[in-house]
Amino acid sequence: MYFLDENNATLFIYCLSHVYVDKEVDASGRKLDIKRDTMEANWNTSIFTFTIFGFVVLATVLAAQTSSFRPQCQSLFSWVRDPDDCSHFWRCVWGSPYEMPRCPEGQVLNSAHHVCALRGSPYDNCDTWETLTLDPVAEQCSRNPTTFLPHPSNCHQYYNCSGNSNLYPSRPDPDSANFYLYECTYPQLFNKNTLRCEDYRQVQCGERFEPVDKCEYIQYQCRGPNCIPCNVYSPSCKDLPDGPDVYRGREWTPYFSICQDQRLVNTSTCPRDEILNVARLFSPVRRECQNLYGIPVEHGGYFLNCTGRPDGLYSDDVTNRPNLYFRCDSGVQTRIYLCPDGQRFYQQTSSCTSLV
Repeated sequence: MYFLDENNATLFIYCLSHVYVDKEVDASGRKLDIKRDTMEANWNTSIFTFTIFGFVVLATVLAAQTSSFRPQCQSLFSWVRDPDDCSHFWRCVWGSPYEMPRCPEGQVLNSAHHVCALRGSPYDNCDTWETLTLDPVAEQCSRNPTTFLPHPSNCHQYYNCSGNSNLYPSRPDPDSANFYLYECTYPQLFNKNTLRCEDYRQVQCGERFEPVDKCEYIQYQCRGPNCIPCNVYSPSCKDLPDGPDVYRGREWTPYFSICQDQRLVNTSTCPRDEILNVARLFSPVRRECQNLYGIPVEHGGYFLNCTGRPDGLYSDDVTNRPNLYFRCDSGVQTRIYLCPDGQRFYQQTSSCTSLV
């Protein structure tokens, strides 16, 4: 602000912020036009003020671009992204954040896959993704690394918060629930009250899925390109009665299953018929082992058919063994016989006769 010197019209006083600065003389020797010169002075002062203000604003903007965000790990293993810069992120390892290299220019961190994606692409979720959150199981396990948790929907599975699940060919991400997923040994189930695997008869699954087949457990499933499918050596007993049953996938062979409560107890094979000196196959119809003379021809047997035959004794008309004969009763084969050594069966007499 300018003020006239009361004693000399060519002198004036310049004040800035109510403080006396200096006394000056009009260079032309003219009298000061207080109105005109004051306006010029105010304009110059405004330019100076706005210039300073611009520098302050610019400094503020630049400072804002350098984020002051400090990552806080919410669990032992997680991801933390800078809320002000989607290309800036940290990995939490055992609860400590480690700054990772920024995404390349024009890219942002994708939350689902934890990889850098082009900004504006379908994989750019910077605008919708507020925080990187852990799977609820991983979150709980990070806070309680020694606890056990029941699987919410599978009665044979549980979460061991010590981690390092071996149910998958490749090691799961520590941020996922699969990293902590374990299974009971077949046919045990996980008791959510005692938090341990127990005999299936002692566990109440409620609404959780209760498997009965061994192959419904992940640990027994085929997990490689050259492995043998699980049901080849662990057949299903689902919907089968207790005791010896068909070996599904190996019907009409010596193999059979032993089932209990629709669960596989064991597998076995039929012993050879030492008397008739022929193999035995398991009949799914009779649910028992039968020698080949009781197995239908279409299933590889030597079935001696009594259909349409009167009751009586008949010679072997399938394998034509001279010393073997069988009985028919009411159209059903009821028994097979062998003549003593050195004899053969004659149907005309229905008796065994010496060969000499």
